[in-house]
Amino acid sequence: MRIYQIKNKIRKYDFIDIIKKIGIYTYVYPLKLSKKEKELIWRNTVKKDIKKSICFFNDEIIQEPMRQKYIFICWLQGIEKAPYIVQQCVASVKKNSGDFKVIIIDGNNYKEWVDIPDFLIKRWQEGKMLDAWFSDILRLFLLCKYGGLWIDATVYMFDKVPNYIVESNRFMFQSSFLESETTHISNWLIFVKSKNDPFLVGLKNSMVTYLKKKEKPADYYIFHDFVSVMAVSKEYSKYWKEIPYVNNVNPHMLQYLGNLPYDNSMFNYIKSTSPVQKLTYKLDYNNLKRNTYYDHIFSIDKLKDNY
Repeated sequence: MRIYQIKNKIRKYDFIDIIKKIGIYTYVYPLKLSKKEKELIWRNTVKKDIKKSICFFNDEIIQEPMRQKYIFICWLQGIEKAPYIVQQCVASVKKNSGDFKVIIIDGNNYKEWVDIPDFLIKRWQEGKMLDAWFSDILRLFLLCKYGGLWIDATVYMFDKVPNYIVESNRFMFQSSFLESETTHISNWLIFVKSKNDPFLVGLKNSMVTYLKKKEKPADYYIFHDFVSVMAVSKEYSKYWKEIPYVNNVNPHMLQYLGNLPYDNSMFNYIKSTSPVQKLTYKLDYNNLKRNTYYDHIFSIDKLKDNY
C-alpha cells in the first residue's frame, strides 16, 4: 500500500480499526482469500461490534401518515455546482415525480428541514466525517421526520416511481440472492410510507448511538452493516420482512452498459425492467464514446464539457 493510500485510510478511519484490519488480513493471508472474502471477514467483525449500539424501538413513538409526499435529493455542494450528469438526473426525477414534491437538500438548507445532533455537524464541518456518512445521517433524519422517498442525486428516472415501491410500508433495493454480497442492500433509494417508521427510527437512533462512541465508523458501508444486523434481530426482523424483495441488479444495468454501442431494443428492455436507474458521475470522461447509451441520453459532448 502506498503512502498516500495509508494517509487516506487514516483520514477516513480510526487508527485502531486500521491496525485491527491489518491484523485480520495478515492472519488470513495464508488462505489466499480474495479481496471480497477478506472484506466479508472484516465486515462480520464490524457487525459484532455494532450490535452493542442497536437501540430498541420505543412503542410510544407514533407512526403518522405523510401530510405531503416528498422526494428528497441531496447534493451538499449545491445542485448548481453539480456535474451535468447529476443535474440531468435531478431533472428526470422532477419530470417523473407525479404527486411527490421534490426537495433539493444541500449543505446550507438542511438545517431548515431537520435537526442533526451538533456533534455530528461539527465533525462533518471539521472534515472528520465523510460527505457520504453525513448524507447517510441526513436521509435517516429526513425520512423519519417526513416519510417519503430518498433518491440519490445520481439516479435517473424514465418513468414514475414503481408501485412496488410506493405501495409498500418501506422499501430498499436488495442484493441478488444468487450472490454473496457483503452489503446486502442499496441505500441510494429508500421509501417509507409513514413518519416515524419503526425500522428507520431504530436505524437512525442506533447509528447516532454508535457515532457518539466512535468518531469514525469502522467500515465505509456502516449504514448497510446496521441494516444487515437489524434485519435479523428479534426486535426489527418483522419490519424488515415487510419489504418486498426487488434485486438491485436491474437498476444498475445502464451504469454498466452506458458506454457500449446503443441498441434501441436493449434500451427499451432496460427501462421496462427498471425505470429507476442508478448511475454515477465518476465516469472515465476521456474515454466516453459516441453512439452509446450515455450519448443517447445525455450527449457525450455535454458530459465531457460539464463534469
